[in-house]
Amino acid sequence: MNNNISLFDGLTEEEEQQLLNHATSHEYKKGTIIFNEGDDSDSLYIIKSGRVKVFLHGENGKEIVLNVHGVNEFFGEMALIDEDPRSASVVTTEPTKVLILKRHDFESYLEKYPHIAINLIKVLVNRMRLLTMITGNLALLDVYGRIVRILISMAKTRIDGTSIVTERLTHQDIANRVGASREMVSRILKDMSMGGYIRFDNRQIIILKHLPSAW
Repeated sequence: MNNNISLFDGLTEEEEQQLLNHATSHEYKKGTIIFNEGDDSDSLYIIKSGRVKVFLHGENGKEIVLNVHGVNEFFGEMALIDEDPRSASVVTTEPTKVLILKRHDFESYLEKYPHIAINLIKVLVNRMRLLTMITGNLALLDVYGRIVRILISMAKTRIDGTSIVTERLTHQDIANRVGASREMVSRILKDMSMGGYIRFDNRQIIILKHLPSAW
């Protein structure tokens, strides 16, 4: 079978399956914390079905979403490199099945297929770029600007020229991603809708025309 897991690019299906044979399978209900920031770490998690959210706890119970991962994506990759505690928390946003690969199994496989290390470095670099963008957005943009960045980055262009954010986001989901209150996000989205820039369709956001850089 072909798992389409970027970490294993360059391996044959048989070679990839040999490694995955060392992994254990686990299923989680929606809303389950898989691990918390500060927990001990020694495993990589590969998503076979479902979706998870990676986030940081903030003050007064607030959270900042760092990433969302779906099928054939993975998380917890830093545990393959060091033994430091988890740097973020992960929760399932729907029923999720994962494969769990321990560090010592991965390290032994690296001796046979060292090019996987290059794949891991690429993943870490890409995710570092994402964190840099998130940090920059929080520091340099107002809430409206952060919302625009999120919508544009998640939107897919349709044949009619409009764009659609297919992931069904609540106002609280967006607030967690941009580091703002739900009330402020709701006001801005309402203004954007009244201005004819976006509309909502079954909790999906459709971008009707170019979003201005400032409001």
